[in-house]
Amino acid sequence: MTISSSRRTLLALVGSGLLTLAGCGSLNPFKDEPKFKPAELMTVTATMALNAAWQLGGDDSPAGALTIVGTSAGPRVFAAQGRSVRVIDPANGSVVQTLAAESMLTTGAASDGTLVAAATREGDVIAWDLASGKQLWKSSLNAEIISTPAVADGIIATLTTDGRLVGFDAADGRRRWVVQRAAPSLTLRVPSPVIGVRGGFLVGLPAGRVIALGSRDGQVRWETTFAQPKGSNEVERISDIMPAVGGLSGEFCVASYQGKVGCINVRDGRTSWQRDFSSNVGLAAGNGAIYATDVKSHVSAFSAAGVSVWKNEALAYRQLTAPAVMPGAVAVGDFEGYLHLLSTDKGEIIGRTQAGSRPHSGAPIALEVGGQRLLVVQNRAGAIFAFSVK
Repeated sequence: MTISSSRRTLLALVGSGLLTLAGCGSLNPFKDEPKFKPAELMTVTATMALNAAWQLGGDDSPAGALTIVGTSAGPRVFAAQGRSVRVIDPANGSVVQTLAAESMLTTGAASDGTLVAAATREGDVIAWDLASGKQLWKSSLNAEIISTPAVADGIIATLTTDGRLVGFDAADGRRRWVVQRAAPSLTLRVPSPVIGVRGGFLVGLPAGRVIALGSRDGQVRWETTFAQPKGSNEVERISDIMPAVGGLSGEFCVASYQGKVGCINVRDGRTSWQRDFSSNVGLAAGNGAIYATDVKSHVSAFSAAGVSVWKNEALAYRQLTAPAVMPGAVAVGDFEGYLHLLSTDKGEIIGRTQAGSRPHSGAPIALEVGGQRLLVVQNRAGAIFAFSVK
């Protein structure tokens, strides 16, 4: 088996269930058609309606997942595609700002409501002023960046694929701190989660590790191995933390590939609960529960204490996204562009619509704006769709 990258990186489609390793077809769970054929969609008796609200065409493939942040003008959705970030008013789908970059972007966009940050193919981190759309600064890390940065307390944190966590001063781009962690020789090529919280950052890393850093000084507050790698070879030992994470009552909830799902106490890094689980997309938290998508596209619900509530297998192998949570429903997208609603109490499918025919590029975004509940999704062609939920 030949792996071309010096890090022998496992190639994976972000947000899909298709996992392949260059030169090794055995890691493709869909290659055996009779065994892993995607489930056919059954007729649904909808009790929750999804109605088209607005749509935006895409010019380029998405650089990362959609993000949403509150601003002085209201909530804004950020879509990084090609050489720009579109800032969208979710109330009507209008593009209120376009932030231009000189190079192709490789991450989603982060914002604190006043500035926006993303990374480029050349390994540059760029910050823009949200109000004017002007670039504030650019700083080079000379390394690949695929994880969306995070902003907290005037610091922009960025994670490179070679294991460097770098904190930049949001005002001028000065490098404030660097934390280095060794990267395993084999990883999933998915963005690791970098989450800004009050006073610091929470970061999921390859090999099942999670680290908490102080925002101002980069000091490690705690570090834990949430999912211990297991197996007799490097492929079996992959246990990376997946990009979609959630927060619940002072806990940071995560899922790993070939590892665990569960929650960690934010204060001290102790694991509150965990269960055996394998995900290639992650989870979401809401309504006092955790909802996670596994590698077979089964969706599971767990209570805040880790008790299994339900499991839906009706969408098996449809390459589901991580979930989005809203009152009464959990939303997931699939490889044919369908958006499915599952009830939060029993996991039954209670609604469905289609957002084009292309696979979704990441988890849906659930929000309420102007008294209207919305789901916003993006496909791999860069088109963005919004649906009202009633």
